[in-house]
Amino acid sequence: MAKKVSVNGSLSITDASSCSSSEGSTTKPLELGGAACNGEHYYQAGSCQCKIFQTSGSFVDVDCADSLTLIEFLYIKSSVPIILRLYALPATALGVGGSFPTGFSGGETLTTVIDGTSVVTTFDSADQTAAQVAARINAAMAFNGITSQVVTVVGGQLFFTGIETIYDGTNGTITFSGATTTTLGLDNPTLVNAKGIDVSITGLFMSQFPSSATATIDTLTKIKIAADATVEIIAHGQSS
Repeated sequence: MAKKVSVNGSLSITDASSCSSSEGSTTKPLELGGAACNGEHYYQAGSCQCKIFQTSGSFVDVDCADSLTLIEFLYIKSSVPIILRLYALPATALGVGGSFPTGFSGGETLTTVIDGTSVVTTFDSADQTAAQVAARINAAMAFNGITSQVVTVVGGQLFFTGIETIYDGTNGTITFSGATTTTLGLDNPTLVNAKGIDVSITGLFMSQFPSSATATIDTLTKIKIAADATVEIIAHGQSS
């Protein structure tokens, strides 16, 4: 069942020389934009929580927003300054034209640089299918301290998912090298760098986000937070 979000009140501006009567009003009604019915906006689903985050500067998922596949409205109020990471998605790379079975005889290698960490995978003659190759690479990742599953198989091709959710030129991207890249479809994979955008919040943050992607704006599907604070969160959007 759809839920309704109502925002009432006004924004008052005082002692601001740039806000003279010739330049505009000193009060601004707060309204929800976008498609509306009688000035009110409806969302498919919503969630709310007041939570104590203690992250020591690292980013963690916002649990209540995880129930939404698309976030269209977000309200956050914090007791102290925090950092909100919007669009917190890691880099991905999908192989293109990989050839399976590989024909590996054993000893072939692939070097993967993921979020700045270089991992060398040495293949065995038994690594013939895409699933076997993925398992071998994941084992090499685990040996190098990357314990989450990095490689899966999508549409018969290798699909890599990074860890870091913001791109800085080193973290948030994936590259490949070695004689096996052509066989594995990793010469020119479909690569998407991490998309995270960090926003510093002091007190209150409230914003709407699009319900469909445009040429310049992506939909918001994932957020993270770094804080040592009590944070009140209201998130509304779509759950499927």
